[in-house]
Amino acid sequence: MATATLDPGARYTLFSDGSTHWVCDISSSSDDDAWIGFFRCFNALGTVLFDQGGYNFNIAEEDVVKRWDEFRGPDPRLARAFNEAEGLQFHCRC
Repeated sequence: MATATLDPGARYTLFSDGSTHWVCDISSSSDDDAWIGFFRCFNALGTVLFDQGGYNFNIAEEDVVKRWDEFRGPDPRLARAFNEAEGLQFHCRC
């Protein structure tokens, strides 16, 4: 069974215009592993503000750390959540 790992320091940034930046170092024990996932953002009460999907990353090499650096432009739906955003979860499968 393959093991995929996000190294410490992974960062997801939500900007006030709804643009986002996701950066992390990632590796896998398999050469055919890919991460497919979404971010779930919620407020202080635990209410889900948005899910942002479509994150796909092909690791492609066994035991090699890769940099996943993805910027997405302004999104009005995410901008509306900016002032309430308190927490984030990354849900994935590989």
